[in-house]
Amino acid sequence: MLHSVLSWNAVQYTVQHLAKVAFPDMKAEVEVAHKEAVIHVESFHVHLPMLSQEEVGKLQTGRMEYGSLLSKSGHHVPFFRVRPSEGNGLEKQGEDLFCAYDLVTLPFLLMSRKEEDLPGASRDEHGRFLFSGSLSDRYGLVDFPLADEYALWLRHEVCAAFPQWEVCPRPPRCVSTHDVDLLFRFGGWYKSMHTLAADMLKYRSCSLFRQSFRQWRVSHQDPAMDPYVLACGELLRQDMARGRQSIFFFKSLCAGETDVTYDITSELCGGIVRHLHSEGAEIALHGSIRSAGDGQQLSEERSRLEAAAGREITTNRQHYLCFTPRETLAAWQVAGLSDDYTLGFAEREGFRCGTCHPYPLYDWEKDAPTEVIEHPLIAMDTTFFRYRHVSREEALRRLRELKQTCETVEGDFILLWHNSTFWREYAPWYKEVFCEL
Repeated sequence: MLHSVLSWNAVQYTVQHLAKVAFPDMKAEVEVAHKEAVIHVESFHVHLPMLSQEEVGKLQTGRMEYGSLLSKSGHHVPFFRVRPSEGNGLEKQGEDLFCAYDLVTLPFLLMSRKEEDLPGASRDEHGRFLFSGSLSDRYGLVDFPLADEYALWLRHEVCAAFPQWEVCPRPPRCVSTHDVDLLFRFGGWYKSMHTLAADMLKYRSCSLFRQSFRQWRVSHQDPAMDPYVLACGELLRQDMARGRQSIFFFKSLCAGETDVTYDITSELCGGIVRHLHSEGAEIALHGSIRSAGDGQQLSEERSRLEAAAGREITTNRQHYLCFTPRETLAAWQVAGLSDDYTLGFAEREGFRCGTCHPYPLYDWEKDAPTEVIEHPLIAMDTTFFRYRHVSREEALRRLRELKQTCETVEGDFILLWHNSTFWREYAPWYKEVFCEL
């Protein structure tokens, strides 16, 4: 065990991520010693100290004192001092740079989701880890990716100390993702009449009823013309027009299963999935609530979607963003998944994992990184009108801020917008927020 509470593997895992973000075009080697980690890049060496076990205990409970520095993205980022220093916190001695701050412990707790195993961690009725009381809440971290800010600060200081070195930045990306919780607004007679009646009784809108009735008549003749199906095509066109990667996550349940809203084994659903892919969309799995802790169930759902799509599926996002570190990560590994897009807060937009760069998740039991690559979710449509209850103007402002932050740290802005957040009362959200982003 190191001087820090983190294992050697945990330190190396975290520092490798910092090095990858700080020096994306350079070969960096990480060495872990008793009281520090060292990044070897080209001919220089960056020494990173770590908090003691007692200090880590204070950090985990939100009692650790810290200072802050203004980051490249304009955020006041907390820094935990380990050793005394003058000036910028990075002291140069020949080819060696000695950092005064712990850049390792807090990023590891966020990236590995180890914070979810700490005393006092709270979850909601769906078993989801809550923002309230999290380390992001206690230290004010949710509006910026801490690990990436640390890495970019490190790059800036290294380049200032060794001006002969130039770093080629990583191009940022914007990824638009769509969870297809509901593929059809209209279904059988009862469901169709129920949703039509809601337009009159709930929304008291004759014009909305007439629009819905016309949609029902068309979709009754051709289910592929259902408004929720058409929304998928329109979202894809908007994504492609803006140069965004577009991923659709389909539930893979069939008749008789809990929470089934469409039968992925039907020819109709399979045809819709294949058509979206032919138009340029990436098709991915939307694992059921049950599958978040059941690898065999998730494997079966993956196989069904592969049959419907006619291709291999290795990308996933859990329904309701359900995730518990041990059980869900184990299920993903059993199911043979390579990429996941689950990890964001349902009730708060921002940076749950402390990074907006793809990174391998960490297996606590084996004390080693896994082969499952996490793509952290930054923002979701329902967060703003179901949890935060903010205006469309405020939602757009926040999304633009988060997108700009991701671009500044050369990461990926990953947005979740449901295909059902398109029609009726959600039409203004689609037009004034999604289409303006």
